[in-house]
Amino acid sequence: DPACGTGGFLTCAIEHLNKQIKTADDRKRLQETIHGVEKKPLPHLLATTNMILHGIEVPNQIRHDNTLARPLISWRPKER
Repeated sequence: DPACGTGGFLTCAIEHLNKQIKTADDRKRLQETIHGVEKKPLPHLLATTNMILHGIEVPNQIRHDNTLARPLISWRPKER
């Protein structure tokens, strides 16, 4: 989520995907695929807290950054 705010969209996605988790590998894949970026400090903190409350053990994919700080063309495919 390029502008995750407090992580509302991501928490809904986690809850939806939790229904499909059957193995520990599925859980690990979910942990690794949740990504978000938030510019402002307080919403970033709330998003990180929200991820922990929804089972993301180490929410290091929620970055404190500005998505619009560089042009879209400079984002590598893996970052998009």
